[in-house]
Amino acid sequence: MSDSINNKVLENFSRYIVSKKKELGLSNERLAKECNISNGEISKLITMERKSISPKTFYLIYTGVKDNFSNIFNFVYEGYEFSLNKYVPKKRSELGHIIMKYETQQNNIEEVSAKTGISLTRLKNLYYTDISFTTEEIILIEMSLKLKGGEIFEELYGKP
Repeated sequence: MSDSINNKVLENFSRYIVSKKKELGLSNERLAKECNISNGEISKLITMERKSISPKTFYLIYTGVKDNFSNIFNFVYEGYEFSLNKYVPKKRSELGHIIMKYETQQNNIEEVSAKTGISLTRLKNLYYTDISFTTEEIILIEMSLKLKGGEIFEELYGKP
């Protein structure tokens, strides 16, 4: 994600938080309690002191204000188009075509990589190690797996 797009996303996330505070009549302190995030973190998000939005923070904010994934996604990523690439399996030999008839696996890591544009190396690291991931990576992975928006967030962080 380019810096200009990232800045717009951060600005939109800040505006989302401020609009929810106003809509619900919440102070920073009360919003922090509702979202299970520190008051300092709320302030940093509003003033855009953070350089990215962690997936957990993204999830805690929209669930804390009793919103849904679709609403926050449309607000925060307004004008940004998430798109998937077409997955074209590697060319197979004659034997490979015969074996393919018996394969049952779908949504394999190579297919997710091809569709999302996330490198295979990065996906393998996400898959096998406890490294941090971005909100955008989770969104793209959900799309490639044809999951409901927010489904992986719920599995990672629990239903509100």
